[in-house]
Amino acid sequence: PAGNATGRRYRHPRGRGRALTGRGPVLIAGGGIAGLTTARALARRGIPAEVLETRSGPIDEGAGIQLGPNATRILIGLGLEARLAPHIAVPEHIVVNDGVEGRELTRFPLGETIHRRHGAPYWVVHRADLYKALLDAARAEPLISIAAGRTVTAVEPGAGRGVRIHMAEGGSADGALLVAADGLWSRLRALLAPGVRLEATGVTAARSILAMDTVPRRFQAPVTGIWLAPDCHVVHYPVAGGR
Repeated sequence: PAGNATGRRYRHPRGRGRALTGRGPVLIAGGGIAGLTTARALARRGIPAEVLETRSGPIDEGAGIQLGPNATRILIGLGLEARLAPHIAVPEHIVVNDGVEGRELTRFPLGETIHRRHGAPYWVVHRADLYKALLDAARAEPLISIAAGRTVTAVEPGAGRGVRIHMAEGGSADGALLVAADGLWSRLRALLAPGVRLEATGVTAARSILAMDTVPRRFQAPVTGIWLAPDCHVVHYPVAGGR
């Protein structure tokens, strides 16, 4: 049993994955946020997963992520709230500012208002903290295995109704199915949608992390701030537990 964000109780049907478990684990190409979340969700239903991640070292890049109720409801349902609690911040408002004149235009409530309205909170978190919470939870789950330094490059029908994957480093593996969670520069996208090509939007995003005690007081408020100006905008919010 697990509690959801509204306090009701529900039971994860761990036997639901029996149709898959006889064909080996679900293979997941990519051990980032998407891949680890998928593995966690499968494990909660009794389905084993093997995560194959290209990189061998820790994944600590990135900056902040805003998690609306649609996302936090899933993370809470997957039992990750306690692991994330020391690292999240819960802004009280979204404050919209004129990016040229510096004046406040309007503000919208977040915090408890959003939680009551949607049955789940609005959180902001450093990407690396979210990733580490997912990784720690995956490592603690017997139904999940993680293999670093493994790049999936091809997939073909396997024995029975399963799949067989091949890796750039050599070797192959069999599983019930393959989940492609290998990111923006996916090697597997062409297998699913060979006619799709990435197109540059012409928009650039720059991200940075600042210690809270080094910024002006106005920027230390527990809010998500938005500054609007011609052809650009700036967003800021607390991460790392408000630090």
